[in-house]
Amino acid sequence: MAAFDKRGYIWIRMSEEYGTNHPNWQIMKMNGFTVPCVRPPEIDPLAVETIKSARKNGLYPALWDIPKHLPNDKRETPTDFANRLNTIIDQLDKDAGYVYAIIPDNEDLPLEWHEEFAPKFAAMRTRMKILSIDPLKGDMWGQRNIYAPYVNNGYKIDIQCYNGDMDYYDAARCWSVASATPGVKPWMVRVTLPPGKFNEIIASGLHRLGPIGIGLFAPTQDQMNIELPKYGEYISGAKLPQVVAYK
Repeated sequence: MAAFDKRGYIWIRMSEEYGTNHPNWQIMKMNGFTVPCVRPPEIDPLAVETIKSARKNGLYPALWDIPKHLPNDKRETPTDFANRLNTIIDQLDKDAGYVYAIIPDNEDLPLEWHEEFAPKFAAMRTRMKILSIDPLKGDMWGQRNIYAPYVNNGYKIDIQCYNGDMDYYDAARCWSVASATPGVKPWMVRVTLPPGKFNEIIASGLHRLGPIGIGLFAPTQDQMNIELPKYGEYISGAKLPQVVAYK
């Protein structure tokens, strides 16, 4: 799994947004983007077909979901979300839609929610688990640091360097917030960007740490064709100065 940890991610909002019902797998693979993150079939009706096609083409699909928004500004409870994710995985397995990782997108929730969810879901599944979150939401420091429950239960961290309007956040700042958590190693943190922000990731200097994990959120196929070749050399480390590669 070590190699899988370092690969680039493409976040697929809806499979039907691509002309062939999924992104061009070949341009992803050529540039190190070998993890398509797919919403569950309830949200993306083509999810199972996309997952099967990705695996057939040598990629490593991941399931990506969020706790539901309920009436009266409530959110799905940690137990209900964990059970629902577990049920989705069971059904995907039955439909031959095997995913290599499970990515809960747990935003705008109090520390107590994270403290209950992280170990509960970790106990249900041995597949890789990755927390995806906007690092500037909520209390990230001190005694109410929300990353600790995940780090302590074996999750990796994906940092969203943008807000709901796709405004860019400084990648170095986002990365440093998560990395300040005791137990978080630099190679455990991946950064995800909105399309068109390649120059910002280079300006951040994060690429000097070694081959970095990159995610690109919901790019169109045209954006992928233009941007992925730029990122590929940095994901692989081909353009990096001599550094000690993370294991």
